[in-house]
Amino acid sequence: MKKSSALDLQYLQTMAGGDKEVVKKLMKTLLKDLKDNTAKARKLCQQERWSELEGFCHYFKSTLSFSGNTPLINANLQLWEIAQKEGANATAPLINKLLKQLEQQSQLTIRELQNALKTI
Repeated sequence: MKKSSALDLQYLQTMAGGDKEVVKKLMKTLLKDLKDNTAKARKLCQQERWSELEGFCHYFKSTLSFSGNTPLINANLQLWEIAQKEGANATAPLINKLLKQLEQQSQLTIRELQNALKTI
């Protein structure tokens, strides 16, 4: 698979051991997780549910590693760090910027995953 602007599936392919069916299954799992969970981060931030956000971001970081999308991974990591500190020293503009980046990069990754799945 080629590298695109949002996806770098090298790690996913390595974890699949070159098995095309496993690659396809992992891609579908990533796609489902992105569709099901992206909005959750915003909701948890708005409700200042830092402990739940921390757990969510920790879970999501292992999922996102399969995408190879560095801006997406980094936005989630920064939100995780904010949640660990229960929002201390985090401004609303910073949190909104990270959420926007998470959402935009998730949508881009979803589109590219959908296109990549058509070629498998």
